[in-house]
Amino acid sequence: MKKSKTVITDWLDKNGNIETETFIETNLEIVTRILDIMKEKKMSKSDLADKLGKQPSEISKLLSGFHNLSLKTIVKIQVVLGEKIIVATKEEQPVTSVKEYVYLTAFVSSNKKSSEDYQPTKISHIPKNLNVKVS
Repeated sequence: MKKSKTVITDWLDKNGNIETETFIETNLEIVTRILDIMKEKKMSKSDLADKLGKQPSEISKLLSGFHNLSLKTIVKIQVVLGEKIIVATKEEQPVTSVKEYVYLTAFVSSNKKSSEDYQPTKISHIPKNLNVKVS
């Protein structure tokens, strides 16, 4: 008996986790890529089965979207199709936060007799106990 997508979706809602959901999503993306290439090349599942030395029913099972495709199987299909199925790239990560830094030059001196006694000192933060006058 074939399970409906609703039953699978219901099961995932109850029992799924991010790993399972990501696995299914990635698996479906791979199968979709294979089917798209086959469509472009006007290749049927029977043609793919012949080239892989498998039964058409095995190919239907592999491309159902619910079968755990091994990397070895994906590579065999890739060789037969003559196109990359999986392309490993470094995705740019979205910016999640921005930190702003303000650098001040503070004039610090232990001997506060004249303005010449102060030496410029760069500081990256202002301590709470430091009195700051901005002009």
